[in-house]
Amino acid sequence: MVDESVSKIGKEGISEHNNQARQKKRRKALETKLSIIEAGIKLFYEKGFTKTKISDITEKANVAHGTFYVYFKSKEDFFISILTMSRKELLENAEEAIKFAKAGKIKEAKKKFFIDGFSKMLEKSKLFGVLLFEGMCTDDRFKQFYKEGRLIFLNKTKEVLSLCGIKEDYKAHMLLGLSKHLLEIYIFTEENPKPIWEKALKELGVL
Repeated sequence: MVDESVSKIGKEGISEHNNQARQKKRRKALETKLSIIEAGIKLFYEKGFTKTKISDITEKANVAHGTFYVYFKSKEDFFISILTMSRKELLENAEEAIKFAKAGKIKEAKKKFFIDGFSKMLEKSKLFGVLLFEGMCTDDRFKQFYKEGRLIFLNKTKEVLSLCGIKEDYKAHMLLGLSKHLLEIYIFTEENPKPIWEKALKELGVL
């Protein structure tokens, strides 16, 4: 009986040790992946998509060249992954706004979607600039990503406006076009486009 108990404790100890080892390995893998992503974003900002090589990314991330391919199939796949992460963050912001609107918190919904969302877009301006002015010229997947994203956010804009009592669909098209135009101005000049954006929102009856 004692031997069986000792054996059971021993097995549990080994199992716990193995679990800890697996968790440590997963944490290390996640840290490595995040290092590669961070390095890639910085290099895309500095050099652009075409001039950035995978070897540049791995060198900046301080990982072996082959490590890149553990997580990503190609540089194109890597860029799509980064763009998807950024789009997901903007979509989460949009969903929060929709929840506010459905709960009758219209003022909070408008601020979350149109003010906070625009600010988040500007924070990612360099990354979106790489997509708009370089990425879409190099791979059809980037064109498709842009087209999908544009349709997604057009529909989200229409939904938020409708929930806030604004039924004219043309306003969603106008706001989406204006936001892209102001993003381009910000990329090229770094002039603050927020006053123009907020003025347009007021004139369209959104704020």
